[in-house]
Amino acid sequence: MRLYHLADLHLGVDPPGLGRELYRRLVFEKLTEVIEEARREAVKFIIFAGDTFDSNALATSTVLSFLRFLAEARDINFIFLPGGGGDFYGEVSGHDAYGPDSLYRRLEVRSFWERAGNLHLLTPEAPSLVFPEEKVAFYGGFFDYPRAALCEEAIYHVAVLHGAFGERAEFGEKPLSSPQLARYDYLALGHYHRFRKLGPKAAYAGAFLQFEFLPHQDATSGYVVVELKRPAPRLTYRELADAPRFLHLQVLDENDLERLKKLDFERTFVKITAYLAPLETPLLELKKQLPDRLFLAEGAHIEPENLTFYQILERIITDKVPEHYQAEVKELLLYGLKISPQRTKIEKFLQDKYGL
Repeated sequence: MRLYHLADLHLGVDPPGLGRELYRRLVFEKLTEVIEEARREAVKFIIFAGDTFDSNALATSTVLSFLRFLAEARDINFIFLPGGGGDFYGEVSGHDAYGPDSLYRRLEVRSFWERAGNLHLLTPEAPSLVFPEEKVAFYGGFFDYPRAALCEEAIYHVAVLHGAFGERAEFGEKPLSSPQLARYDYLALGHYHRFRKLGPKAAYAGAFLQFEFLPHQDATSGYVVVELKRPAPRLTYRELADAPRFLHLQVLDENDLERLKKLDFERTFVKITAYLAPLETPLLELKKQLPDRLFLAEGAHIEPENLTFYQILERIITDKVPEHYQAEVKELLLYGLKISPQRTKIEKFLQDKYGL
């Protein structure tokens, strides 16, 4: 059996340079292509592993327009997991969390859901779904492992989880090596915005359509094609090659500047997180030509004598900060150092503390 695993659509987000409405249209356009591909490949299930909507404050009309769009594809079942669960109302990443104010609880949304036969929602109150004819079942995990018992009618068991999973306990990740997860044939993960395969039976799909600045190698959009089989599924990441790209880059020498100039700015948005002071003039000239494509982070200006300090500070952030916060933490620190009246004392503290 083959299924598609998508995550983190964040409908309603306002990407820099792209805008909320254009992003929404692109999501619908790309999902249309995915649905057509699903029909060609006889795929009956498409998973949305959390954060389908960017906020529980979205207008009901926005939510319903998306659900109507999916409901038209009656031959495909769409499996939804909210971005959070009943025990995680305060979770920072719970954009469409199933809390008291959840958009999924609105009367109009619930009513539509009940009428549409191909839209299915996993919740803490109804954490499992079984499709006896296809012999497959889905189980929701809300920033935790699924708790529902396995459905006897199913041959294949798919866990859909949203949250931080992995082997980095210092970042609050729950281990996927837990015996509780061994019973599932696939773990469809959402929360992190880049594709990551975590072992033979688990993967983060990443953001379906990128909308935030990521390192060059991670700024891809797409979804996971899952072929369920024993002892392990076959996982293929299918990239949306013509999707917009949001990159954060550094311009620390002439080669970096030349690479920046050669990017395809028709579909690329760039945030410069650091640049050397001698390269400021050509960089600002390029920004003038591309005002809605090129952005400079606060504190990105680096004097040559501070380059080594900056590079080691970046290494510390990479080692000590969860990846989804790294860019923001770096920008905050650099800007803070730039405006602080005690910059010299802070730099000395960091040098003494970390041997910079």
